[in-house]
Amino acid sequence: IDHITGGPVRVRVDNQWFNIVKEIHISPVLCSRGTRVYIVQDSYGSYHILKDSWVLLSHAEENSEIEHLKHISTKSKENWDKSAKDKTSSDSAKALRSHLLQPRFVAGDENAADTNTPRHDGIWVEAYPRIRRRTVHGPIGDPITSYRSRVECLQAFIDVVDMLNFLDADCTLLHGDVSLSNIVIVRLLPHVILAALECPGGIKEAMECMALIASAENPLAAPRRPPANMDIESFFDVPSGGSLIDFDYSRAKGSVTTNASGTLPYMSIELSINMAGSKAPFEHRMDHDIESLLFAFLHIVRFTSGPAGNPAEDVLIDVDEIRISQWHHDTLVANVPHVKSSDVMRLRYAEELQSVLPAYWRPLASNITNLI
Repeated sequence: IDHITGGPVRVRVDNQWFNIVKEIHISPVLCSRGTRVYIVQDSYGSYHILKDSWVLLSHAEENSEIEHLKHISTKSKENWDKSAKDKTSSDSAKALRSHLLQPRFVAGDENAADTNTPRHDGIWVEAYPRIRRRTVHGPIGDPITSYRSRVECLQAFIDVVDMLNFLDADCTLLHGDVSLSNIVIVRLLPHVILAALECPGGIKEAMECMALIASAENPLAAPRRPPANMDIESFFDVPSGGSLIDFDYSRAKGSVTTNASGTLPYMSIELSINMAGSKAPFEHRMDHDIESLLFAFLHIVRFTSGPAGNPAEDVLIDVDEIRISQWHHDTLVANVPHVKSSDVMRLRYAEELQSVLPAYWRPLASNITNLI
């Protein structure tokens, strides 16, 4: 800890030291998981994400984010190694790109602290005991709302669909909390590639990988390399993609529970009805995650107006428009799935959808109705 500012300087996770570069998220209140997220750097110079949160002990016992991240990392590496040996350079580049976008486990402490341990001479009383979990992982991404073009945004969502399919088919896992805040755009910068490929200091290897990805996406294009006088950090004209973060509520495929997981505005209609109703045992399926992804996409096309757009002028609100914002603030949780159902049914028609879309997204109205 910096004894002057009181801020954290470095942290030890799983017997490895990481220097804290930047704090990128602080939970606004001291309830729920109290999550804090940092960008950290390891001893080799690679950058990662550190997530520090307090999770319910009951949930942690059923689903370990650390074990799931390890499993995903192992499967992703196996797929990449197999593709690198058996396939053509174009297929290998696609497999590499997929590997760079998949969750990557670096280090983790399942129980760095807990609320059951007495403090000093007193007794710590906690009705719902929690443990402190720290994970160091990757890749590093920017919010999905930072998209720089329709193509970049759409590609990110396509990549997330591919990732959900990978989780389902290869890892037999489900994400369980697909929401707007858990979708990121990964810009494939050299240090992102270095961290994923575990080649400390190998800038040359990273550049070769970027050239491979660029040539695969556009076979006629010359491999991209930064000008000799350009700093490696500023070379950002490379492909990007989408990834899912926050695997707190990930679970084994086929598991049955009475507790619906997810963020209510993005939760599938079936799960939100279950959560507000009798809470009967149910199976969380892949189509629930896909439906949540659709709801996240509807938020993008409804409430953002492009990199250079002006939401104040372009995002129109009137009494007859769809009530997506009500999905967030309805005081009666049981109302939310019914409001969702009504809105989505209306959006099946391209004319209806066009009337509520900003100009930037209006050309995609028919495609969005197909998704619905």
